Amino acid sequence: MKLTGFLDDASAQAIDVAWFRNALLPASEYGRRAFEAMQPFGPGQQQAAATSARRIADLATQLDDERIDALRECLAQTPEISDSIARISVGRVPLDSDLLLLLRACDAMSRVDILVAPFCAPCGSDATRALSALIERGRSGRYGFYLDATFDDRLREARIAYEAAASAFELARSRIASGVAQHLGRERIESDEFIVMRDTLTNGLPQSVHIIREAPTYFLCELELDEAAIVLLAARDAALATVAQEETAVRDRIGAQIRAYLDGLDAALTRLGEIDLLVAQVRFTRRFGCVAPDFCAEANVAFVGGRYLPLHDELRAQGRHYVKIDVDLDTLAVLTGPNMGGKSVCLRTCASIAFLAAFGLPVPADSARIGLFTSIAWLGIGAESAHGGLFSAFAGEVLRLRDLLSTMSENGLIFIDEFARTTNPAEGVALLVAIIASLRRRGCIGFVATHLAGIAAAADTAHFAVRGLRDVPKHAASQDLAAVLSALGDAMDYRISRVARADASHADAIALAGLLGIDARIINEAYAAFNAAHDEKA
Repeated sequence: MKLTGFLDDASAQAIDVAWFRNALLPASEYGRRAFEAMQPFGPGQQQAAATSARRIADLATQLDDERIDALRECLAQTPEISDSIARISVGRVPLDSDLLLLLRACDAMSRVDILVAPFCAPCGSDATRALSALIERGRSGRYGFYLDATFDDRLREARIAYEAAASAFELARSRIASGVAQHLGRERIESDEFIVMRDTLTNGLPQSVHIIREAPTYFLCELELDEAAIVLLAARDAALATVAQEETAVRDRIGAQIRAYLDGLDAALTRLGEIDLLVAQVRFTRRFGCVAPDFCAEANVAFVGGRYLPLHDELRAQGRHYVKIDVDLDTLAVLTGPNMGGKSVCLRTCASIAFLAAFGLPVPADSARIGLFTSIAWLGIGAESAHGGLFSAFAGEVLRLRDLLSTMSENGLIFIDEFARTTNPAEGVALLVAIIASLRRRGCIGFVATHLAGIAAAADTAHFAVRGLRDVPKHAASQDLAAVLSALGDAMDYRISRVARADASHADAIALAGLLGIDARIINEAYAAFNAAHDEKA
């Protein structure tokens, strides 16, 4: 997936694009190349994005998990043949290993075509079928290849001549070895080189033996060929050279024939990659219950029952419940709510759904209506500055903001999570109000999640809020953090609502502190102080 100019590294890290890439990764090298070549659709390309997402969603209803798994297995077993193709394309003689890889690639395409029919166009072609037929006769077992004599009559005759010459030489050698064995009182001589112990010699060494090395207790010997055997050895070696010459000639002819099919083979492998990419997208859609969004020309991120998949997958693995959320975002809005109430998850849900839609993919929601954006950006918690640790947290955020503003174009989608949380609240509010105004002038939409009060009213923009804690105990009933998290999940209402003004009476932070085990006396005094201040303002 090409992200340059659309999603920078820090923003990609904030929404965990690596998780989505892994979940969408095709099975073969050809599919991965197609995956890396994917580019996001931009404003004005709504029809193309919709066609892509709808096609994937439709296939997700037609292909069952068993067929998808079978396809993935076939695709994963497709060998990488780029090096073999490169050698053959420049006139190099194809080796048995090259021809085997080509044969296995053709086999894989044939199996994939059977599995995808009639759902999509095949990858196999006349070129791949002709190529497979050309080298099929060399198949040896499941994973072997041998340049069989049936490829060429002259090669067959050369191999017959070599076998005859090799047999004649072996017969002569055996005659010499038998004589040596008889002289030494042995049953046989196993190899051309052998050891004779000095204390076993009674008649001395025979004339047909050449001493390679002498030692105090033994001789290292080899058979000495006589004149007739030497002639037969030369004939055998000449026959072997003829076989090699004929094999090279056959390989040259096969290479020339393969080169005639390379364009068709390359197109077939490209198509195989496209199928692999499509299968991975269909698998993702089925696995996470995604739907094809409606694409609109306006800047909009709207969905019902949206999920942030990395968290959804993690909670599902733990057997915990995930609360879906509904959002209709068409401006640069403020989002408030308690700590651990899901503000960051809401931002990540919106960003990841817009990210998937931008690549023409179905999205994890019950329904969705999405616009296309020139870029997606994240500022604040989760997107650290690239300027290192020499600056304060706030200075790092400001440098990150400066970098984003220098590249942020019109029709951008931006998410700001707790910006200016470490500086003076009054100045933080002022900065956020000015930032919102600047981004709105550029036509950007998004969410500004914050605990700072009064920003929505000061910026004259929409205000959303997490509904927050309800019926929460004033202190932790258990020191078990897992139990605390479970209680928090039960007590928190993660749904997002549009509000006219902030409801300052909840005191969710105090309730959360109590749930996490802060002493009850401290919690009660905090409530008293909060209520007194609230009554004073009222």
